[in-house]
Amino acid sequence: GYGSYLLLVDSHPYAALLAHFIGQMNLMLALFNLIPIFPLDGGRAVRAGFWRLIGRYADASRATMRLSYLLIVLFALGGVADMV
Repeated sequence: GYGSYLLLVDSHPYAALLAHFIGQMNLMLALFNLIPIFPLDGGRAVRAGFWRLIGRYADASRATMRLSYLLIVLFALGGVADMV
């Protein structure tokens, strides 16, 4: 936990820097995983919400896939627009 981090700060500055870097990477990976694109966890959460609203698992899966495709296209267009 945080106590281990404090011990690293006192013992070695490079170890503290490495622990900080790993913590930041872990946070970024968690945020990336919450993007609502299936099969990421965010997409699975969206499918669960659709399933609750729609009431049929297959229809919720189709709706989630449509949303995923739309978001993938938007991300791709955003990447292309950024290159121009």
